[in-house]
Formats: sequence, structure tokens, C-alpha cells
Amino acid sequence: MERGGRVKKAGAWAFCVALVLSLTTMMAAADAPPPAYPNRFECHVMNAPEKAVFCDLLIQINPQSDNYTAFNDQHNTITAQAPIVLYNEDGYMSFSFHYQGVTANMGGLSGAALDSGVFFSLSDAAQSLDKISRTVKVVLLDADGNILNISGTISTAPPSAEEFVHAIMYDVTSGTTNISFSQTRNGTSSIFEFLFFIPFLMISGASYFLMVYFRMLLSIGAEVLAALPFKLRPLWKIIAVNAITQLLLILFVLFSGLPYVTAVLIGEVFVYLSEFIAYLFLFKAVSKWKIALYTVCANTLTLTMGLLMNLLHILG
Repeated sequence: MERGGRVKKAGAWAFCVALVLSLTTMMAAADAPPPAYPNRFECHVMNAPEKAVFCDLLIQINPQSDNYTAFNDQHNTITAQAPIVLYNEDGYMSFSFHYQGVTANMGGLSGAALDSGVFFSLSDAAQSLDKISRTVKVVLLDADGNILNISGTISTAPPSAEEFVHAIMYDVTSGTTNISFSQTRNGTSSIFEFLFFIPFLMISGASYFLMVYFRMLLSIGAEVLAALPFKLRPLWKIIAVNAITQLLLILFVLFSGLPYVTAVLIGEVFVYLSEFIAYLFLFKAVSKWKIALYTVCANTLTLTMGLLMNLLHILG
């Protein structure tokens, strides 16, 4: 068998194995809760108003606090002048927009996404919601950050020192709220827990990850088109390398705890280097300078696309 045939066969087997692992972990995640971490929690909203697009929390925070920030851009349609950002009543202000180091997908697209779950993540792995604010309120927003509904006060005090907030549930119709807690984790996460947690987010936050998926496809498509004038063949090698590096970049941006632009720029340094090395191995008949030029051009193109889409709130 020719070398090219062996490589393709090995690639096909690798794809099948990855697919089986993904399906297995996704089916397991559908029937069980995700691994619990103090700095990650979720909020589910039932019977949200038709215009509700985003969900946030109101926390008690002092603008003089070291953890306060004037505007934490969550990379959606809400600007620094939106009502939710300007809200400050009885000491309550927006958690997503005024607490440093928080990342939130906040929902998006429709009220159904709010029912599936909105996810919050803190950059400090030892931090938890109860340490930030002893009481919170759920707030529903339209696409422009106008406040549509605010829940009653919810206590975040855990039953014991070893527990922390895992999920908040809010039924708009009845006005009822419920909060669940999880046990403090000890030790480090295993790779199996990591693989388990990703599919759970994909299932529960489908709308958010669908947008990420489309952005990933656009990026891969752009780099494939950029390969045409360089006459790099076969194109499946470009697709395979980009699928891997884009997935790793997305995971780094999601879990690094860094601001979006900072995480992307740091991640892209490794993407440039890893893709250049991979192409040297895969396209041995092509000169190093040609591969280097393609790598720089293609990745700079997709980096610019990604930053512009983020700035213009396209698919994210």
C-alpha cells in the first residue's frame, strides 16, 4: 500500500475513534450532571418572556471594590450604555458586566436557550458565587440590554462550608426560584472529566456552541481557500490540521479565564507555530518559505475575521 493510502487509512481510523469517544461522552453527559467546580455555575429560566434573549445576575457589589470593573465586555449586542450596565439599585449591579474575571454566555437567540441553561465561569478557580454576594437576583434582558424582568432575592449561602452554588432555577410565571449546591472538589481534574464536561456544555448550551461551531467552519473554510493560490494539495490535510488547532484554540479561550482578545492572541501564537510544524511534516515537497508564507497569511486572515466578527457581534 502506498504511503498516502496508509496515511488516509490511519486518519480515517483516528476520526472514527474520536467520533465514538465523542458520542459516548455526549450520551453520558445527557443523563448526568457535569463535574462541579466552585467557579462555574449555571442558571435556568423557565417561561421566559418572548423578548428575553439574555440572562444575567444582579449581585451586591461596591464600585470601590477591587473586583469591580466599569464594563466587562461579554462580546454580545449589549454595550456599555445599556440599562443593565447602568443599573445600580439597593447596592445591586450586573454580575456579568461589573465583576472582574467573569465570563458568561448569557443565553442568546431565544427564550428556549435560557431554559437550556446560561453558564457563568470565574477566572479564579477557588472563587464561588456565595463568596462574591450572599444574595443575588436573576435578571432577564432583551437584545439591547433592556431589563424585562427581575426575580426576587435569592440567598447563595451554602448549607455547609464544603458546598457551593451549582445551579439557580427561576420560573418567571410563578416567580419561584430554587438553588442547588455541590460539594467542594478535591484534587485535580482528570482528562475523562474534561472530555465529559465539554459535551455537557454542548448539549445544555446548544445555541452558544452552534455559533462557535459555525465560526470554526468559517475559519477552516477561509484557510482552505487561502491554500488554493499556494497550490497546497491535498486539501484534506489543511482541513484536518485546522480542525485540530481551531478546537484547541476554542477550548483555550473558553477555559483560560483570560479576556477574549488576550486569550485569542496568546492562543494564536501557538496556532501559528503548530500549524507551521504540521505543514512541514505533511507537505515535505513544498519549500519551508512557501509553507511559512501560507501559514502567516492564512492565520492572519482568520485571526482578523475572528476579531471583526467579535467586534461586530457576528455569530457570538
